[in-house]
Amino acid sequence: MSNDLPKQQLKMQWPEHLLNSPPDVQVPDGYILRTYQPGDEPGFYRVMDLAGFTNWDDETLRPWLSKILPDGWFLVVHEETRKIVATAMTNHNPSDLHPFAGELGWVAGHPEHKGKGLGMAVCGSVVSRLLQGGYEHIYLNTDDWRLPAITVYLRLGWVPFLYAPDMEGRWKAVCQNLDWPFTPHEWPHAPEEARSTSSPEDRAILPNVQPQDVGLSPRRLKRIQSAMQRHVDDGVVPGLLTMLVRHGQVGYVEGFGMADIETAKPIQEDTIFRLQSMSKPVTCAAVMMLYEEGYFKLSDPVSNFIPEFRDIHVGIDQVNEKSGKTEMELVTPEREMTIHHLLTHRSGLVYPNPEGSTAERLLGDLFEKQDPVEDAGGNTVHYRTADETLHQWIQRLTKVPLAHHPGTTMHYGLSIDVLGYLVEVLSGHSFDAFLKKRIFEPLGMKDTDFYVPSEKIERLSTMYCTGADNTFQVADRGETSSWAKPKKFLSGGGGPGWGLVGTAPDYARFAQMLLNNGELDGERLLSRKTVEIMTINHLPADTHLTGFAGYGLGLGFWRMMDFAQAQRMSSPGSFGWDGGAGTRFWIDPQEKMICMIMAQYIGGPWVAQEQFPVLAYQAIDD
Repeated sequence: MSNDLPKQQLKMQWPEHLLNSPPDVQVPDGYILRTYQPGDEPGFYRVMDLAGFTNWDDETLRPWLSKILPDGWFLVVHEETRKIVATAMTNHNPSDLHPFAGELGWVAGHPEHKGKGLGMAVCGSVVSRLLQGGYEHIYLNTDDWRLPAITVYLRLGWVPFLYAPDMEGRWKAVCQNLDWPFTPHEWPHAPEEARSTSSPEDRAILPNVQPQDVGLSPRRLKRIQSAMQRHVDDGVVPGLLTMLVRHGQVGYVEGFGMADIETAKPIQEDTIFRLQSMSKPVTCAAVMMLYEEGYFKLSDPVSNFIPEFRDIHVGIDQVNEKSGKTEMELVTPEREMTIHHLLTHRSGLVYPNPEGSTAERLLGDLFEKQDPVEDAGGNTVHYRTADETLHQWIQRLTKVPLAHHPGTTMHYGLSIDVLGYLVEVLSGHSFDAFLKKRIFEPLGMKDTDFYVPSEKIERLSTMYCTGADNTFQVADRGETSSWAKPKKFLSGGGGPGWGLVGTAPDYARFAQMLLNNGELDGERLLSRKTVEIMTINHLPADTHLTGFAGYGLGLGFWRMMDFAQAQRMSSPGSFGWDGGAGTRFWIDPQEKMICMIMAQYIGGPWVAQEQFPVLAYQAIDD
């Protein structure tokens, strides 16, 4: 058979009737079956290479280490030569169908030791370990041409899993080659809805309806039109787009002003915006998807998964009594930084602040100024990190002291960017690939990415700031944009100069998924309970979101807690977030409504954004 890999691998499942029957594991004389020991890596890489899995090294292995169950990496050692001659891993690697699923992974054997049952031994050990761990859904992936390996699996008791429309035909060919009974009626199938071949293009936008169909008043919506156009005419903002979604349908969307003043290009429904910090909710959703799959607990130390955080310090400013100068003392953190600290901005990882503490000023070394543009107050607004991988950035970040002891202070900053790297470590995929496969494609977010491809660059709005003469100045534009080509630094936090780009219709689909308690058009990304956990207040009772009285903080969102304190129009329980270039969205579960305003204007003032909530709610007419 050809070893050209098809698009989808074959899958096999440990059958339900054998969940209480672990395989009988034995190795012949002259061999030792054991679990991994430090120093086994070179021998593992050698046997992987001999089995056809080339180019394994420490970097290749690293993402898998977080998936392997304790005492779940099995090896067979040849007693005479002390060489590793067979291996298999017990992975927590959930399927789309089962969030708590185990996997037999990376089975390899030395070709000079084949025919001795060593593959049966390591594979059987993996199955036994998964059954011991309470897994009821156990899978493996393989390829049509790996006939010797498939023979081992079948003899152990594994059965083909028909999870896609072409699986039955491919397994028929495999069974014919192996002279194995072909009994598809006895094999497990994926539910019909899970085998849907519907294209993301079919789910690209939410349906547009007449305002009155979703309880919005056409007459009152004109107040939004008048106010937004006035802000454009008065030179407050170059252009913006407003959108109201209610009961899952777009009841109102309209653009005002220009996406590019020089070319008189208007803001339109498909204009692409820099989302900047509106990337944070997307990142947090990705993290919580992995949380649902059992990769971590919220209370787990970050250093369990990112070892660079083991030796971090906290920088405490103190006044030297003799010199009278402020000096920074490095101290050991009072407690370990946890994933929950990252999700709630209580990690001590803050944004650089040239006027802040010594630690805050030192963080400026992580950033570089490129083509600096200043607002009317003289503040630099074009301030970004070097284009390096998330791992490279983490290595530099962890050499800078924290500004606070973890868990003590809510201080907005770089925490969510660290979570983007955590997604890479846990999933084994680059952050952008994970978002595309697990969020953007299922939701049909076809224009959302970390950059704008050349065929779409004309739709990217120019980003402006206000210069010293109070006129709009270009901060980022078109083919010379920072977002015009792929990046190494995949910022999940969307700090200055970075983060996702996307359209209002794309982001509305993400928001509708959250409003639907984690599901949209048959694609469930998160459970109802997880969305509930993400959107409750996680700050202590005597704390509110910094600078916003009456607001709490969830896992990726602000949450309206007390209207009397906040004095901003929305319902208690509403949640959302803003982006540094003038984008804002929020979700109101009580009114079944999503509100969005999108601009590309850094440095403020954000008059339109502050006025929009009142204009949105006054249009409700039911």
